Amino acid sequence: MYRVVRKKKKKKKRTKGRKNNIIIYGLPEPTATQSEDRKKEDIDLTEELFHALTCDDVSVNHITRLGPPMTDQNPRPRPVKLDLGSEEARNVLLKRAKT
Repeated sequence: MYRVVRKKKKKKKRTKGRKNNIIIYGLPEPTATQSEDRKKEDIDLTEELFHALTCDDVSVNHITRLGPPMTDQNPRPRPVKLDLGSEEARNVLLKRAKT
């Protein structure tokens, strides 16, 4: 009984954490060779995107590229996962992206 309750609490916590995430497809892959420089390029690209959507006040807690890097066999850029500051910020960003 205790394990079931604990599992449900864990699942609820993970689901709540995911509500602040957005995944962006098609954002160009960074060209830098150093990890820090690639992360900086990703941050700069997302800031440009937010500016174009007039969402300059949205804060990003964490940014991550998902999957393995591009290769000759897989020429598509990897998706970018953004962990935003709040669910409200996520909703505003998605709403402005649709218009």
